[in-house]
Amino acid sequence: MPYPPDSGERIRNYHLMRSLARTNTLSLLSLVFSEQERQMLPEVLLWCSRAEAVGVPKRSKPRHAIRLIPHLLSGRPLDSYFVDSGHMLAKIGDYTALRHYDIIQIEHSIMAPYIRAVAGQSTAKTVLTFHNVGFLQYRRMFKTERNPYRKIRHFLNWLPMERYEARIAERFDACVVTSPDDRRALLEKNSGLPVEVVPNGVDTEGYVPLEEPESAPHLLFMGKMDYEPNIDAVVWFAQEIFPLIRQEVPDCVFTIAGGSPVDEVQRLASVSGITVTGYVQDIQCRYKKCGVVVTPLRSGGGTRLKILEAMALGRPVVSTTVGCEGLHCRHNEHLLIADTPELFARQVIDLLSDRQRRQRLAAAARSFVESRFAWTGIAGKLQDFYRGLAAH
Repeated sequence: MPYPPDSGERIRNYHLMRSLARTNTLSLLSLVFSEQERQMLPEVLLWCSRAEAVGVPKRSKPRHAIRLIPHLLSGRPLDSYFVDSGHMLAKIGDYTALRHYDIIQIEHSIMAPYIRAVAGQSTAKTVLTFHNVGFLQYRRMFKTERNPYRKIRHFLNWLPMERYEARIAERFDACVVTSPDDRRALLEKNSGLPVEVVPNGVDTEGYVPLEEPESAPHLLFMGKMDYEPNIDAVVWFAQEIFPLIRQEVPDCVFTIAGGSPVDEVQRLASVSGITVTGYVQDIQCRYKKCGVVVTPLRSGGGTRLKILEAMALGRPVVSTTVGCEGLHCRHNEHLLIADTPELFARQVIDLLSDRQRRQRLAAAARSFVESRFAWTGIAGKLQDFYRGLAAH
């Protein structure tokens, strides 16, 4: 459900759909995992002419086991099983049979099998959006994960994804990715795929640079805290990097802000200097208090809206290479990049002690996102892509 815009995928879909709705008629079918998500439908109907929510089916553990084995043997990744709904399949069939659409777009490769509900029902052009390329994401998560259960789960997604994504994408007229890196990764698996890059963006009109805080040295990580790359990032930072920073900056504090923090993240609040807030209604309030935003991601894919938000709000960023990939920002010009605990800590410490450097990075980063990542320009690029696709 693309509302509220409180996580990467939702933020992207919210801004693009609202922009497209000014000159197009939109319909939405969304899987929902809770009643709270279903209650967001009235907001979506402000810019969609038609929208429905389909609940994810609840199955007992024995039924899971019975259905899961043939699912894996078919070559589909594990996570695609958990979004498999006969009700959703029927709804898509109803929509496409009864209405004319120019474009039918499916979000995420694990949702791609729903294309079978469109085949033969519609003359619309079909598009598959990769918010990230799954096999890259799961491979990185497998390599960094220490929990045995989650490591097995990542493995059961990574290996099938290597073949599945390139193969399933062939059934669509075109694919959309968020970065040139993701485009390259897909084309390495299947050089014949038509792949368009439509990057992530930021609300440069609603987000304006904030004044520097006067409080103690304050670091911030913002993100959905049941998303495994985010969990790995904050745990790694808290255990390996933050202690090194506190050795030289004893009054430094670290805030982890974002909805649905899992137990592993909540336990970090017991560490001196670390706060876990849970869901944040007004994210700008959190950015106002921080001096430096950290993005210590070691896995995941796509491009990071959290970095674009920080840059738009005038906050300097220290990131890993993985954290800022696809944005094409430059080290020591738009942000600082470090991939080891020692170097990451050193970059943060030096930045905290140098106000002029913080201001220089923040100003350059703000100009960078204004010129490349405003949602209005990105929505226009997507509109042009749709027009060209529909015209063929």
